[in-house]
Amino acid sequence: MKQYKVWQAPLWAFFSTNFYRDLGSHGKGVGFVYLLCVLAVSCGIESIQTGIYFYKQAETIGPYYAEQVPIMEIKNGKMTMDKESIYYVFDPQSQRPVVGFDTSNARAGRRLDELGVTALVTDTGIILNMGNKDSKGFEQEVLNFAIAGQMKMDKNSFMQTLKMSALAVPLIDFALRLPPAWAGQIFQAFGFSVAGLILAQMISIGIKYEGILRVSSFAVGNAVIIGILAKLFPSQIAGVSLTNFAMHLGLIQLLVAFVYTLFGVSANLSEATFQATELENESRL
Repeated sequence: MKQYKVWQAPLWAFFSTNFYRDLGSHGKGVGFVYLLCVLAVSCGIESIQTGIYFYKQAETIGPYYAEQVPIMEIKNGKMTMDKESIYYVFDPQSQRPVVGFDTSNARAGRRLDELGVTALVTDTGIILNMGNKDSKGFEQEVLNFAIAGQMKMDKNSFMQTLKMSALAVPLIDFALRLPPAWAGQIFQAFGFSVAGLILAQMISIGIKYEGILRVSSFAVGNAVIIGILAKLFPSQIAGVSLTNFAMHLGLIQLLVAFVYTLFGVSANLSEATFQATELENESRL
């Protein structure tokens, strides 16, 4: 762009026709990198919020689980514990078993659903109920203790591991959240660019499709920014509940992206073309 820099887009893209005229005529690329940057901020905020939630849960509920978890020792790929098999750890709220510990192969022939747990720690590894089943319908190990080396876990080390895991949650969440979000927003940009292309043909706007796609990408970026603001603001502002706003946020974002695509494309209507269109409309009356 000649008049504006990309870093100015989050501000000018909301109200400046000159910005969209410069973007459509003199911008480079199709705006996907800008979308990625805006989404990185949005996903980063959500991932941090998720990490804070998990860390608080670790501090709140963690001690309850720590009191139940047996003292475990892994040596030469085998796990031993100070409890008899099968030993269960229960959820503090529902009082239902969540994790089972089995070092005597007592669960042989029984699936995790039958045991009523979501995870099972055996003498050789950890099994999770994640749909990773073998040909006989039994859940497979997701971690084998053969690669764990030698270690011992008691209540204190369990809490430390739990908190360290909670600290890693934002990074894992961000890595899993950003790629599909970016792909989805790119798909939206292509979709809204079709509406922009139709508008450009209807009122004879001299703008290439690449410019229209660039405009729609920045318009989708506006919708993402609206979502960022919704995440940062509290649930109430001056006593006004934002619950209904949050419920319809997705629909509002689609509407914002659509409107700004049309606004951005129409901003590329030159003054001469605009006057010619007005004269043609007057001659038809």
